[in-house]
Amino acid sequence: MNVSNIMKNPIITISPTDTISYAAKLMSQYNIGYILVVDGYNLIGIITDRDIVIRCIPSEIDYKICTVDKIMTNSAIILHPSDSIKKAISIMIDSNIRRVPVVDDGKLKGLITIFDILKISEISNKIEISHALTEFLFY
Repeated sequence: MNVSNIMKNPIITISPTDTISYAAKLMSQYNIGYILVVDGYNLIGIITDRDIVIRCIPSEIDYKICTVDKIMTNSAIILHPSDSIKKAISIMIDSNIRRVPVVDDGKLKGLITIFDILKISEISNKIEISHALTEFLFY
């Protein structure tokens, strides 16, 4: 099984020039904690609810006018649709991240999360590294 079999698509995206306030509204509307930041079809970063809490609020940035590109995390870590689920797990654990954009030929194709992997692990009953995943998620 590979990443393309379980990745989310379509996904919610935002422009780097949109406001942090707009990003937070989208997160609330769709009940998600992240939004991928794109310039056209090109992935340039990700903004998470944690970015807003850690980078915006303590700095007293005016989230109503400040743009997403000021606090987003640049997206250097990506997967390709043909990458294995095992590779996705390894990247997430090694990089201490819970979601990875899926890109093909420079274009955003989807997103895979640690929870997507846990779902298929439960269904297929093949939890090869469940202990490592549990530690990653809950400690």
